[in-house]
Amino acid sequence: EMSPPEIAVFQRFVLDSHYKKYRDADAVRDMLDEICDRHDIVTTMYELIFAECRDMPNIQAFLSPEDCAEVLTSNFVNDKNNDIKLYPSRELSQETKIRRMSQEFPQESEPLASEPDREPVTEPEPVPARDSSPGSPMEEQLRRMEEELRRKEEELRRKEEELRQREAESRRREMLRLEERLNQESRQEIEELTAGAENGDPQAQTRLAEHYADGNGVPQDWKKAVRWYRRAAEQGDACGQYRLALCYYNGDGVEPAPKVAAAWFRKAAEQGDSDAQNELGVRFANGDGVRKSWVQAVQWYRQAAEQGNVFGQYNLAWRCYNGQGTEESPEQAAEWFRKAAEQGYADAQNELAIRYANGDGVEQSWEQAVYWYRKAAEQGNSNSQYWLARCYSTGQGVEQDPVQATAWYRRAAEQGFADAQNDLGVQYANGYGVEQDWEQAIYWYRKAAESGNACSQNNLAWLYFNGQGVEQSFEEAVYWFEKAATRGYVDAQNILGVCYANGQGVEQNWEQAVYWYRKAAEQGDRYGQSNLSWCCYNGQGTDRSPEESAVWLERAAGQGDNDAQNVLGIRYANGDGVEQDQERAVYWYRKAAEDGLSCAQYNLSLCYYNGNGVERSLETSAFWLRKAAEQGNSDAQNDLGVCYANGEGVEQDWEQAVYWYRKAAEQGQCVGQRNLSRCFYNGEGVSRSLEESIFWLRKSAEQGYADAQND
Repeated sequence: EMSPPEIAVFQRFVLDSHYKKYRDADAVRDMLDEICDRHDIVTTMYELIFAECRDMPNIQAFLSPEDCAEVLTSNFVNDKNNDIKLYPSRELSQETKIRRMSQEFPQESEPLASEPDREPVTEPEPVPARDSSPGSPMEEQLRRMEEELRRKEEELRRKEEELRQREAESRRREMLRLEERLNQESRQEIEELTAGAENGDPQAQTRLAEHYADGNGVPQDWKKAVRWYRRAAEQGDACGQYRLALCYYNGDGVEPAPKVAAAWFRKAAEQGDSDAQNELGVRFANGDGVRKSWVQAVQWYRQAAEQGNVFGQYNLAWRCYNGQGTEESPEQAAEWFRKAAEQGYADAQNELAIRYANGDGVEQSWEQAVYWYRKAAEQGNSNSQYWLARCYSTGQGVEQDPVQATAWYRRAAEQGFADAQNDLGVQYANGYGVEQDWEQAIYWYRKAAESGNACSQNNLAWLYFNGQGVEQSFEEAVYWFEKAATRGYVDAQNILGVCYANGQGVEQNWEQAVYWYRKAAEQGDRYGQSNLSWCCYNGQGTDRSPEESAVWLERAAGQGDNDAQNVLGIRYANGDGVEQDQERAVYWYRKAAEDGLSCAQYNLSLCYYNGNGVERSLETSAFWLRKAAEQGNSDAQNDLGVCYANGEGVEQDWEQAVYWYRKAAEQGQCVGQRNLSRCFYNGEGVSRSLEESIFWLRKSAEQGYADAQND
């Protein structure tokens, strides 16, 4: 399958390697570069003949082109493709027979393929079949080649291992030399510092103390560190005073003494040490070693902040934001957060982002929020990583990108940020920015749930409740619903009440159902309020009280629960638990009807038909009947049929009457079935048919409708 240029190079290689024309392997590699990357056969030949060797003895001298083809076939078939068998090209067979060529051509002749004066060659004599039986010369030759290859490979591995060991030993010695040099320099420095410290140099005393505190060049010794810090501090060295204060505060080398620590912080702070000023502010803020004073805290924070101390700026920002020790000013807070943020303080960057997101002390800007969230997130701030993910998820301040959202959720989740773990679970559950994977969703929900995240506990419970990604288990669902409900998660409180009411995953218990409904209702959950109202009305798990039921209904209705609005309308219409008030009934029916609730639309149509709580209007009644009927409300479909039959609120139209009667009848509405029967009996809006009439009349009668039974 070789092209003519490849054939020429291939035959030249075979001939020249046999006569040792190429004195080193590199020369042959150069010659093969033009084809070895483009043809697997040549690559295989290359590997077989050279076998990673750099000298000529490993070049195989083939007895004939057929020998070469068979050796290549053997290797090529074993390693690459069982459907390939190689044969020497016709041109190569015509050009050479290696046994004869060894006598015809001198060693230094030019490559055969390029000789210009060569006479035509006649068809070669048939070559005897190659002996490939076990023990044949070729088999023995291949065996020796394989042994040589294994020997060379082993030798190469040994040399590589020796090289690695030598390099490792060289690195170790270099490290030892470096360590010795550093130790020598450190010893020299310590000797110089010791001499200076003993001569009363406060800076030398402080630096020497730091060496003892860090164990740098000397064994760590906090007592010696404190001794030298004290000597520097007593000479008025601000750094020594600050370090000594930290020792007293943390109990390093001395007994913890917050008051002594505060005294040394003050001495350093009064000399202008910004770290000490910030620490003294913290002491006043917490009443730690001093009497608590927000005014004093702000005074010291401000002094540190004005010197550019990032912690002082951050702490002062919070005092301005909360109005502690200074006038409340979100604008001043944002400005100090900015100063700290611009110095790279991640917590300040996160807080500044929050201010931009909420427009708190600055003009709202989601772009600026994303900018600062990213700054903090890239430093590993998990809160910013989470909110940056939320921005990518919602497209606020940045182009919506679920993949980026998932990536940032993951970075925060891997730091243990529970909200991010929950939201990463949501990404996997819904296939947002990642391939849907219920196992991963459960993994991250569980991570967050076990750390006490109520939202994840609720989400995990729903997976068990619905059998999504796990075997359905109402018991396990109740376990996690209860975990979330106990932590005040309102959705879990309501659904836990439902589980107790229905006996799902737990023994039925109406008292417990009411307990959890009430918990949810008191937190403003409209479903909990509606469910509690039902229990109060029916006396399930609590004393029957239509009045309390109406109270909870009104709360749910006020939050837009259209079922509660419709039921509350019925209560006002009937004076059940509330004083009868038809106008209030119409008000709540209309609320639910405008929200698309078909039963409320039907009730409102009756009010307009009868003039209850509103001026009578057959047209408006028919309008709401149609709304309900089009949503499949069978009572409305029958009554709309009546309107068309009688021309009430609409133009009389028997065909439309039959249409709506049939709609109601097919849903099993017994009055609609009787009315449709009468249309077939009288031939009104439809061809007269006693059979059809009896069919629908029987349907109605079988449901117990007395008029149909009589007919």
